[in-house]
Amino acid sequence: MKKASETDRILSLLGLAKRAGRITAGVPLVCEKLRSSSPPALVVIAEGAAENARKRLTDRCAFYKVNFLSLDADPAELAHALGRSDRIAGAAVSDEGFARLIAPDLFPDKNNPHEKGA
Repeated sequence: MKKASETDRILSLLGLAKRAGRITAGVPLVCEKLRSSSPPALVVIAEGAAENARKRLTDRCAFYKVNFLSLDADPAELAHALGRSDRIAGAAVSDEGFARLIAPDLFPDKNNPHEKGA
């Protein structure tokens, strides 16, 4: 059996998070979620997205101090993983558990005293 690539694994986890109701998709909705009182744990940005959309999301993530992951996927692939037929440049993951599964390198382990940032 062929091992799934890292991008495919992340897209599958995003689909699972969407079915669990923990995803906000689309640049305007993600920006609104970043401004809210309960910001997302992670923002996933498709590398194939328009430069304006990528800059808008990365700048907002930096301003609100939210981790983001640049995913090696086309916006159409991201939309397909989330069960939509359009193109999606970015998605916000509101659940920290899903965010840790998607991008474990961005979240230091709180229970491991040897991990940096703990």
